Amino acid sequence: MEKITEEIVFKIWEKAKIVAGYNPKYFRRDACNAMIVLNEYGNKETKYGWEIDYIIPEVMGGTDELDNMQALHWANWQSKLENYPNWRCVVKS
Repeated sequence: MEKITEEIVFKIWEKAKIVAGYNPKYFRRDACNAMIVLNEYGNKETKYGWEIDYIIPEVMGGTDELDNMQALHWANWQSKLENYPNWRCVVKS
């Protein structure tokens, strides 16, 4: 696995959904439509924290290429981590 640099974090952030009415530099939505905040990356103590998710986990043959990575709210990421491939979004909006 490639080291997660600040540059990679920002590239993953840029892939998240833009939210109408919010500054996309700071606010986005994840693949489950949950609101996330850029500076809350890696923070599981906040309502808007998020993690970098491997769409197809590396242990299941996924790569560490950007097209296999996405931003997920930390609770959605945790749900996926614990229940893949039968996971569900726990925070949606």
